[in-house]
Parts: sequence; structure tokens; C-alpha cells
Amino acid sequence: MTAPPQAPAVLQLPGLVAAGLRHGFTTRAHGDFAWPALQDDAGRARLAALGEEVGFDPTLLGTPQPAHRVGGA
Repeated sequence: MTAPPQAPAVLQLPGLVAAGLRHGFTTRAHGDFAWPALQDDAGRARLAALGEEVGFDPTLLGTPQPAHRVGGA
């Protein structure tokens, strides 16, 4: 039996890093970061670990909501 693969490092864009913006993109391997999934101890622990890796305070986290434009102009 083989060990499960490790979650990859948080993905970051070099241009944003160079600009000094703290950011990161996670994959499914990092777990669920949807708001409801962050409301229990396990979710808060995942968010704290992400904050440690990227360098942000999880209590100050802002998350964008996708905006989809329907139709033209």
C-alpha cells in the first residue's frame, strides 16, 4: 500500500508575489474552504494552516464571490 500524495504547496502568481500581495490558490487536496466548511474546528484548523503558509491572519480573510454576467453588454 502506498501513502496518499501530499497536498501541493499553495499556488501563487509570481507577479502578485512581486507586488507584495498575499494570496494563494488551493486545490482540492487542501480541503474544503467553502464558508460552511470553515465553521467547525477542522475547518478553522485548515484555514489557520493556510494562513500560516501564505502569511495572513485568517480572522481578516476576504473571499471573492464569483460574478457571472449573463447576456451582452
